[in-house]
Amino acid sequence: MPRPKPAARRRIMHIVEALPEGVAKPVLTHLCLEVRGKCFGWYMDNHHGDGRLQLNCKAQPGKSHALAARFPGVFHIPAYVGNKGWIGVWLDVPGVDWKLLKVLLTEAYCFVAPARLLQLLEAGESPPAAADFGKLSLRRR
Repeated sequence: MPRPKPAARRRIMHIVEALPEGVAKPVLTHLCLEVRGKCFGWYMDNHHGDGRLQLNCKAQPGKSHALAARFPGVFHIPAYVGNKGWIGVWLDVPGVDWKLLKVLLTEAYCFVAPARLLQLLEAGESPPAAADFGKLSLRRR
C-alpha cells in the first residue's frame, strides 16, 4: 500500500511551481525540481529505503559544507551530488524553516534558469532575505 504524500511534498511543489516555469516532476516517490528541463533539486521520500524525507538542491560554492558542519541535524551533504556543491536538507525533523527552504530553492533555480526567466523573477516579488546565510543574488554565477 502506498504511503500518503506528506505535507512537505505539497509545500515543495508550491514553492517550485511559483517560480517562472518551475516544475516539480514526479519520479516514483520523488520529485525532480526543474526549469526548462534542467534539474536544480530533488525532493526525496525514502531514497534507497532510508526512511527519510529530504530536499537536495544546488547551492553556492562552500555553502553546503558550512551549513552541514554548523547544523548537522538539519543539513547534510547528499550522496552522488554533494561533491558538486549540492546541499541536502532533512524535511522529517521538527521545526523545518520553510522561509529558508524557499531561499535555497530560489537560489538553486537561479543556477540553471535562463536569463529571461531570471528577469521575470526579478520583476516579481523578491524572495525572502537569506538571513545570516548570505545575501541571495538572482544573477547567474
